[in-house]
Amino acid sequence: MKFFDSTFEYLEYLYNIQPKPRLFAVITWGCCGSTWLAKVLNSHPDIFCLHCLNQHFSYLYGSPYVEGIGYLKTISVTANGYKLAGDIHGVDREELPYLRKVLGKNFRDAVLVRDPLKRLKSMCYCLRRLKGGYSDYSYIEELIESNKLKLKNYSMNEILFVHAVNMLNAIIEETQLSSRIEKIEDLTEDKNKFIEFIDYLSDGGIILDEHWVSQVFSIPKINSHIGDREITFDNHEIEIMNRVIKPEAIKLYENLGYNMRFFRI
Repeated sequence: MKFFDSTFEYLEYLYNIQPKPRLFAVITWGCCGSTWLAKVLNSHPDIFCLHCLNQHFSYLYGSPYVEGIGYLKTISVTANGYKLAGDIHGVDREELPYLRKVLGKNFRDAVLVRDPLKRLKSMCYCLRRLKGGYSDYSYIEELIESNKLKLKNYSMNEILFVHAVNMLNAIIEETQLSSRIEKIEDLTEDKNKFIEFIDYLSDGGIILDEHWVSQVFSIPKINSHIGDREITFDNHEIEIMNRVIKPEAIKLYENLGYNMRFFRI
């Protein structure tokens, strides 16, 4: 005998009867300090933060991919006893309008960005090291054709490079779907901006003490893709970058204070 017809029905039941922490989602496509930020948030006793756990369970164990509202409600019932709970890198930006509609004032979102050139180097190294992972790169063919790109031999590394460059264009949709863009450089270097970010996510529900903030800024930065320091771009790759990255994306990064001269050659 079962009391619930599905796990999602049971999830809804648990979500409705348990105290609810404030929920958040930090949107990112990776290589922007998300590992550091997740570690820092989890070091606070009132904050529960996952780092794209839904992706890991799906890719590694073949579990159904839980996303959007189901994922955040799962986080909510798991984080019973916390004031603030959420995820970094596990929520799709296209889900944001629906999440705001359903969760209302109990939900906050932000997009995490990083210096585009450094981020591109990290992404190139990450994709090569992981051999592309489980992503589908079939869309690259259309991108190559529409931008009249000339690849040397259509190797996997070349395909991954075009994909990594194109990811920088995500800033266009990110600024349309979220009103909050956070530069990782600000969060790692400016205590006041870091404190204001936590205040925003928690809607003033978490007051940070100076001792904890000082400890946060003593945590070393985490570069999960340390090999990116070895990445350099030749003239052919620079030409691809200038064809793929959209002028609108370049302007948005410049408005955030990033130097985009390298992408305007």
